[in-house]
Amino acid sequence: MRKILVLIDYQRDFTTGSLASAEAVKLLNNIKEKISEALKDKREIFITYDVHNENYLNTQEGLKLPVPHCLEGSEGAELYGDLENLLKNKKRIFKIKKNQFGSLQLPEVIKSASLQIPDEIEICGVVTEICVISNAAILKAAFPEAKITIDASCCSGISKDAHYKALDVMESMQIEVVRRKSDVKTPEIILEEMKEWIKRIKKETRCNGFAVGISGGKDSSVTAALLVESVGRNNVLGVLMPNGIQPDIEYSKDLCEYLQIPNITVNIEEAYKGILKAFGTPLNEASKINMAPRLRMTALYAAAQNRGYLVCGTGNLSEKYIGYFTKWGDGAFDLNVIGNLTTEEVIALGDALGLPEKFTRKTPSDGLSGKTDEEKIGFSYKILNEYIKTGVCQDEQIKAKIDAMHAAGRHKIIPPPVFEL
Repeated sequence: MRKILVLIDYQRDFTTGSLASAEAVKLLNNIKEKISEALKDKREIFITYDVHNENYLNTQEGLKLPVPHCLEGSEGAELYGDLENLLKNKKRIFKIKKNQFGSLQLPEVIKSASLQIPDEIEICGVVTEICVISNAAILKAAFPEAKITIDASCCSGISKDAHYKALDVMESMQIEVVRRKSDVKTPEIILEEMKEWIKRIKKETRCNGFAVGISGGKDSSVTAALLVESVGRNNVLGVLMPNGIQPDIEYSKDLCEYLQIPNITVNIEEAYKGILKAFGTPLNEASKINMAPRLRMTALYAAAQNRGYLVCGTGNLSEKYIGYFTKWGDGAFDLNVIGNLTTEEVIALGDALGLPEKFTRKTPSDGLSGKTDEEKIGFSYKILNEYIKTGVCQDEQIKAKIDAMHAAGRHKIIPPPVFEL
């Protein structure tokens, strides 16, 4: 019986490099264990390397993902961690370079390595919804009678949602998925995991506490409440940052009073007007709207640094998916505990925390344009969240708009391109 292991693209640029992923980094020990088992059993190991050249940005992939990565000869193209040393001088190791998602060469190398067609193929690596699923499909077509297994604990995606969707698709292709965590967690379970995560960050960074911008809406309310439950109210600073007169600022004050956290108010009006005056010529509306969040970011970081605190972001997944935030404004933070929760999940978490509904169900608005969020983006969060979670949107026009906003805002959530010598 021939059983082989296939490791897909577990390289530095997909872990700590230009396309860094904290979830991918966490896979290292599981993948090392998987490789060690294969070496012990004297199984063949086939490793794919995503490798590109200097012409990458002119390729179809580069046009859609303009982030140079895994350039041939660079450290980013090497296996992550100490895997290269683990595999050094070992027999039955086969390395395949590819410059696209799926490798048509992979099944050919597997065939040429032995006279026997594999009975079992075990796959692990990154990224689940792109290269892992592409190569799994190719191997399924090349070896239809082989048992193909995906170890979900040794794979990760760009997001957990995309990772799980890809696992579902592979299961529908009669590929067995093992060691898969439950997709569904109660808000109470998520709450406990988040609290432990916050405590760990405080310990590892040795910061004195956390600063958070307070708007009085669900995102800042839930974030502040989470911080209080994790590290105590005396280690949390609420920062209120009106631009002149803010009609709903009482919500912010009420939240600070409810949580009993130290707080300061920094009115950015003079700085805002000063910059407008310094320009001399009028700025367009978008520039003026986004300047305020960037000034708030400056004030928030100054308040945090003054106390040896880290800045905790308050943006949610729904906003992030469509780029509905200001780059280097509210999109700047040291950590974000709710960044992978939709608006509905944030509300559910607020309920689990026991927050009053006035904080969790306040109609969301940017506080800048005078419009509610849904008025400004042109569709409801309910429709957006369903699309994010299921990929389904009944209204084709809204779907097209969401897709366009997601594509246009992608530059806000990936590392900016840096020229390499």
